Amino acid sequence: MNIKDLTAEAIETKKKRRGFSFYLPLLVTVTVKPDSYLHIGAAGSPLSDKKGPVFTISGRPVIPATSFRGAWRAQLETLLQRDFNGLVQRLSVPKAVPEHWKPCIPAPERSVTKAEKEDLKKTHKLSSCQVEVAEETIKVNGREPRKEDPAVCPVCYFFGANGLAGFVRVSNLMLDPQQTESGLFDQTRIRRLRGAHDGVAPGALVTLDQVEPNTKFLGEMEIILEDGRLTFGKPRGLGEGRGDLWLEGLAANQLRSHQSAILRELLLPSLLNIHVLGGMRSMKAGNVAVAFDLA
Repeated sequence: MNIKDLTAEAIETKKKRRGFSFYLPLLVTVTVKPDSYLHIGAAGSPLSDKKGPVFTISGRPVIPATSFRGAWRAQLETLLQRDFNGLVQRLSVPKAVPEHWKPCIPAPERSVTKAEKEDLKKTHKLSSCQVEVAEETIKVNGREPRKEDPAVCPVCYFFGANGLAGFVRVSNLMLDPQQTESGLFDQTRIRRLRGAHDGVAPGALVTLDQVEPNTKFLGEMEIILEDGRLTFGKPRGLGEGRGDLWLEGLAANQLRSHQSAILRELLLPSLLNIHVLGGMRSMKAGNVAVAFDLA
């Protein structure tokens, strides 16, 4: 499906209902490119000679939701950093505040080093988004409310944060039923003696799984459009009027057009910009093509 075809009318036609909630199903296809292979590893077994096997369910290779979500999130962060001015113009956001659009560092603050903060301070909010609901107040990011302090970043708005659900639900991508199982290859370690290659190191033969070129994976993702008091594309009130400050200024009477614009300009371009997944990238692994359609 072409991104331009995802109009407000298309969303209204394709949305589905679950209880009192409405969501938009996205059928996502990931294809391993012909000149590559895929290796998203699971934990190795101490009882097996197989090192870092491919993640599987019932013996069939799978792209885990966590891996795909992380790749999607990273692409959205990059898009926000590289095209802020273009995005706010295309989304018709009046007087957009750049600080409100910065993605957070999705890690506990104590695990982020001083050097990392120095490197990221121009492009990121230097703490992770989190929401704590106390008996009398809602604390956002563990700080007292300040007008100049942004609340939940755009990336966490979609993918969720500590204590706060997002609007995107990511599933495992399962092997196309028409496709066969993954292949195997043997990897060897070359014995090196004083810088010279000296054959294969004894006992160094390692068997690794790989997902073969042209393999397809399918998964149905969901964009939550309405869920109780929450509406996609609309700011949430989180503690003394704070919340999704990056959405402030959008006209409430144009919600449907805002929803389609946010999908076309933010979520779907970042989805389609996922070109590499998994490990072993120095061995040309993980080159993929991503496509979507409305389920």
